[in-house]
Amino acid sequence: MRIRNPFTFIFFFVATFSFSQNWKLEVRSNVELRNHKLTTQSDLNDNSLPGASVKLYKGGSLVTQVQSNVSGDFSILVPAGGEYIVEISYPGCVSKRMAVSTMNVPEDVGKDDYKPIFSINGGFVMHKSYAGVDYSQLQQPLIKVVYNPSSKNFKDDEASKQNGLGIVSKIYSSEESVFQKFTANNKAGDDALKKFDCAKAKASYQAALAVLAGEQYPLEQIAKADKCLKDKEDESKKAAEAAKLAAEKAAADKVAKDEAAKKAAEDKAAKEAADKLAKEEAAKKAGEEAAKKAEEARKAAEEKIAADKAAADKAAAEKLAKEEAAKKAAEEKAAKDAADKLAKEEAAKKASEEKAAADKAAADKIAAEKLAKEEAAKKAAEEKAIADKAAADKAAAEKLAKEEATKKAAEEKAAADKAAADKIAAEKLAKEEAAKKAAEEKVAKETADKLAKEEAAKKAAEEKALADKAAADKAAAEKLAKEEAAKKAAEEKVAADKAASEKAAAEKLAKEEATKKAAEESRLATEKAAKEKAEADKLAAEKAAADQAAKEEAFKKSLADKAVKDKAAAEKAAADKAAKDEADKKLAEEKAAKDKEAAGKAAAEKLAKDEVAKKAAEEKAVKDKEAAEIAATEKVAKDEAAKKAAEEKAIQAQEAAEKAAKEKLAKEEAKKKEAEKTAKKKEEADKAAKEEAEFQANLKAEEQKKKGDKAVKEKEAAEKAKAEKIAQEKENSEKEAVEKMEKEAKEKEALTIKGTGSGESKEEIEKGIAKKKTREGVGSDKYMALYKRGEELFKMKRYEEAKPVYEEALKNKPEDANCKTRLAQIEKFLAK
Repeated sequence: MRIRNPFTFIFFFVATFSFSQNWKLEVRSNVELRNHKLTTQSDLNDNSLPGASVKLYKGGSLVTQVQSNVSGDFSILVPAGGEYIVEISYPGCVSKRMAVSTMNVPEDVGKDDYKPIFSINGGFVMHKSYAGVDYSQLQQPLIKVVYNPSSKNFKDDEASKQNGLGIVSKIYSSEESVFQKFTANNKAGDDALKKFDCAKAKASYQAALAVLAGEQYPLEQIAKADKCLKDKEDESKKAAEAAKLAAEKAAADKVAKDEAAKKAAEDKAAKEAADKLAKEEAAKKAGEEAAKKAEEARKAAEEKIAADKAAADKAAAEKLAKEEAAKKAAEEKAAKDAADKLAKEEAAKKASEEKAAADKAAADKIAAEKLAKEEAAKKAAEEKAIADKAAADKAAAEKLAKEEATKKAAEEKAAADKAAADKIAAEKLAKEEAAKKAAEEKVAKETADKLAKEEAAKKAAEEKALADKAAADKAAAEKLAKEEAAKKAAEEKVAADKAASEKAAAEKLAKEEATKKAAEESRLATEKAAKEKAEADKLAAEKAAADQAAKEEAFKKSLADKAVKDKAAAEKAAADKAAKDEADKKLAEEKAAKDKEAAGKAAAEKLAKDEVAKKAAEEKAVKDKEAAEIAATEKVAKDEAAKKAAEEKAIQAQEAAEKAAKEKLAKEEAKKKEAEKTAKKKEEADKAAKEEAEFQANLKAEEQKKKGDKAVKEKEAAEKAKAEKIAQEKENSEKEAVEKMEKEAKEKEALTIKGTGSGESKEEIEKGIAKKKTREGVGSDKYMALYKRGEELFKMKRYEEAKPVYEEALKNKPEDANCKTRLAQIEKFLAK
């Protein structure tokens, strides 16, 4: 606030009688309204304020009141001979006060035509109150206007003025601290929102609202953060749906491929079985034909033998005696020929049967060798697939462990760099990450052990199946029946695989729904906590307003008490005033202590409420974790049972070598997808780490900037103190010069009264002295007012506005070093 004390013309008249003083002191000033636009920075502007209420109190009684005009100016008349309080107020703003004493004006000065004026340039700046700033000291007057006998005019009391400036400076400093905290949270929110870290942005804006509830900027930004969260949630849903559709399509494609491969294998097996059966039938038919031919040859030989015997008997009958010896020889010869023929036929039959058996054995051997080759190829493919899967699983596990370690290190670094207020959250996050990592390692280990056991069991089962198949492959009919059974089992397996796939997809969807539900519950809990905190802040603000009103009422009551005391003992005014000041001070200290106690109590209640909320959140997290672990255990058990059933059916189905190749292809595809997923996770982790590093770097840079700003402020404060000291010394020097001039004027007046022959009357001399003093006083006063206004603007870093003010001050004091120093500093700041 800038103060100018213009001298008025004073005429001295010697009165020989007492009279009542009816003059009034006209107090002039103006009122401005200060608006703070708080976003990521604090911007303020001051505008003239019409309609501000200006009330004049004597004790607790209202004497008169006026309002500021369209330019914010006001003028109020203060009666003579009393102690008064001028209160300036405006709805929604903090009231300000000044004390005016019209006591101790000599009767020879305070005549009816005495019209003193006291002006306050710069006036009163009205603004609303902010949470976290103590405005209680504004209950006391910021300045006191008293009569100065030496200058025969009214001026402000220097001690009260310095005290008022100190109060205003302290309040502005407190407000600046609140604004910096508020704008820093908003800036952190904007930075997070730019990086699409929606949750962090919302938390920052809520932190800003916790500093200054009801401000528009964080409320608008919270709406943007909520939209960001919703968009992310929608994207997650779309991605999940797309993944689900892709999984269903992949499962359907897999089933179709399996069906096609199965049908091809069945067709091939059926063809091979048919070919083998045809060969066996042809061999059997050839053997039967050979046996039939042998039998026909045997019959023909027997018939021939019978015919030969009949002929021999006839010949013997005709030549019985003659041919007895020949007959005997012929019979022996015929018997021998028949035996030889029969032996030949038997040998031919045996050779044919042996040939058929040999052909069959050769065919069986070829089939066995082919089957052995197919089984060996299948076994090799399976072993390679197992080895590839083990290597892939090991690489994936190592990569996952490395990523987890990198992620954990980044999280630990981020947690270490965070402020003390985030310590609990960081520890909780670290614990959750550790638990998650332990659970993942446990699941990974169990999965690896289980996979090894399953692979061993599968290999043993496959070896057993090969042996069983080799033993069971005795006949084409048995093989055909077995293949029919395998076909049926394969169909059952496809159905089971499809059911297991659908079940896994359903369980995944349920898990995603549970995760979504947990996130929604967490969001609702956060919003509820923020709402409760906002309500608590509102109640605290209302309580502060009530306390402010009570303090104002107490202050008015104390003024009334003072008026009663003044009326009862006017001669003891000074002593009563000192006692009252002491009482007011004590009352203010007691109220400050009560306010502090109430604030401490409110803080304790808030801390207790936060602890309850924190405990509830931790209990919920433990329950959610236990539920997740139980669900994971049940899922592993179900998956194991389903996999075991599928493997048993797979063993019974005795899948062909094509299936091994198909499974290998599927595994390679899964491996590729897993590698892509792992790479995507790594990319996301790297991106998150990079963003966190950028955030920490920005935070560090901001802290360093604050330190630099603090150093500049401290330097400016030191320079200001030095400048004020120099100004005070100059003012004292000027005051001494004025007093010296007054003394010289009085001496000149004495000479004139004695008759110096100057021809000027006493009245004319006084007028000349008064004019000179007015010119000199106004020039000095104008310089001080301009300099102080320049200092206010400089402190608020409004350099462009401060520059012309200092230049105007230099016009009144061209050689002033303080103004020159400030102008040089402003040139440097504006050049940056």
